[in-house]
Amino acid sequence: MQGLWFPPKLPFRLYVAIPSNILSEESSLREKTMKLGIIARALAIFRASRVLIYRRTPDESLLIRDILRYHLTPPYLKKYIPLRPFLRYVGLLPPLRAPSHDVPDKLSEALKIRYREGFVTKVLEERGLVMVDIGLKEKGIMATEHPEAYRRRRFVLVKLRGVTSQGVLLTEVDVDDIPFYWRPFLEERIFTSLYALLNEFKGLKIATSRYGRSIESVFDSLREKLLSSNEVLIVFGAPYEGLYDIAKDEGFSLDEVVDFSINFIPEQGVATVRSEEAMFAVLSILNLMKVMQR
Repeated sequence: MQGLWFPPKLPFRLYVAIPSNILSEESSLREKTMKLGIIARALAIFRASRVLIYRRTPDESLLIRDILRYHLTPPYLKKYIPLRPFLRYVGLLPPLRAPSHDVPDKLSEALKIRYREGFVTKVLEERGLVMVDIGLKEKGIMATEHPEAYRRRRFVLVKLRGVTSQGVLLTEVDVDDIPFYWRPFLEERIFTSLYALLNEFKGLKIATSRYGRSIESVFDSLREKLLSSNEVLIVFGAPYEGLYDIAKDEGFSLDEVVDFSINFIPEQGVATVRSEEAMFAVLSILNLMKVMQR
C-alpha cells in the first residue's frame, strides 16, 4: 500500500451489465481469464457499483461469475474461495488496487481507514459474538443480537470500532455507509435475458451500440439525466452480437425499453471494437461528465 487514499463516490450508483457470451472471441481459459481481469480493472477505475450478467449463448456465466468473484475479493480473503477448474489462471489477473484491496496490514493504519472486509470464521451463539478474519494479526470480534444469522460462514463488510484485549471490535455495515468509493461488487444472480434485466431495472438505462445516436448529439441531454439519477445502468453487447441483435432475437424493441442508445465511439478507426475496449471508452466519457459537474 502506497498510502491512505479515499476516492470519492460517483453521485449515482453505476451498474454495468455484460452478456454471458462476452468471452466468445477468446478460445482458451487463459485468454478468457485475462480479458475478465481487464474488465474488472475498468469497473474499478471508473467506480462502478455492481456488475450484472445476463444470459446469452454460448453461456459462460458460471465461468465469468467464478473469476470475477475471485478477482473482486480482497487478496487476504481469497483463501476462503473454493478452488475450481475455472480459477486455474487467476494468477495472471492484474492487481485490482481498489481501496478494498489496497488496505494496510498494520492495525494502526487500518484504524485510520476504519472500513474493511472480513470472513466469518466462528459463531459463539451463547455469547452473541461472531469471530471475523479481517486480514490482520489481531482477530475481529462482532457483537450481535442475532448470531444465528451468521451460522452460514460468509463474507462481511465491517467498520473497525476500536481495540480491546479480546481483539478488534467490529460492526457490520453496508457499502452505502462507506463515505468513499470501495470496489465493484458482483451480482450473484444471473439474469435470464437482456429483456428481463432491462425490465427489472428502474433507473436510467443506457445501451451501447454503434447503431445508436452519436455521443456528441446527446452529450448535454445525457449528462443532465445522468447527474439527476440515483441509479444508472450501462449495458454492453457481445463480440458477435450487438444489443440490437440481442433484442431482435429476444423479440423486443431496444429503443422502447432504454432511455438512450448511444454510439460512444463515432467514426471508429478499426473494423471492430473489443468489449473491454468499449468498456474503457464508455466509462471514461461518463466519468468526464461527472467531472464537468464541478
